[in-house]
Amino acid sequence: MSAESTAIQQAAAEFIRDRHLLGAFLDGLLRDVHVAEDVLQEVWLRLSAEVEQGTHIENQPAWCRGVARNLIRQHWEKQQTARVVAGSEALAAFMERVEQFVRHEGAIRAFVRALQPSLTDAYDVRRQRELHSRTNRALVIGQPRRPRLRRAHPRASAASIAGVEGSGGVEQMRPQS
Repeated sequence: MSAESTAIQQAAAEFIRDRHLLGAFLDGLLRDVHVAEDVLQEVWLRLSAEVEQGTHIENQPAWCRGVARNLIRQHWEKQQTARVVAGSEALAAFMERVEQFVRHEGAIRAFVRALQPSLTDAYDVRRQRELHSRTNRALVIGQPRRPRLRRAHPRASAASIAGVEGSGGVEQMRPQS
C-alpha cells in the first residue's frame, strides 16, 4: 500500500470516529438535517482532497469544524442572497402592477364613475331605511308587516302582560292599528 492510501484510510477512520460530533455541531447550527448532511459530505470531500494532495492535518476534528463553519457561512450568504432576490422580484412585480394601474388609471376612473349611480342608489335605500319606521319600510319594500314575536317573562302571567294573547313561551303581540 502506498503512503497516500494509508493517509486517506487514517483520515477516513478518524472522520468516521468523529462524524457524530461534527454532525451534532452542524445540526445545532443549521437546524436542518438535510443541509447538515450536505455540509458533512462536503467536509469529507474537502478533507479527502487535502489528504490526497499530501497535506498533513494535525488536528483533524478542529480542521473539519473550521471547514464546516465556512460552508455554513456560505450557505447562509446564499440564503440571504436568495431572500434579497426574491424580495426584489416581488418588488418588481408590485411596481409592474403600479405601472399597469397608472397606465389604466383613466379607464379605472371611468369605471368607478359608472358605478357611482348604483352605489348612490344603495346609499339612498339605506338612508330610507333609517328614516322610515318598520311599518313604512315594509310598505316601501312591498312586503306585509309581520308582527313582532315577544318572549314573555317566565314569572309573568299571560293576564299581566297587556296586549298578549296565549300563555307561556313565545307569544305574539296584537297588531296595533
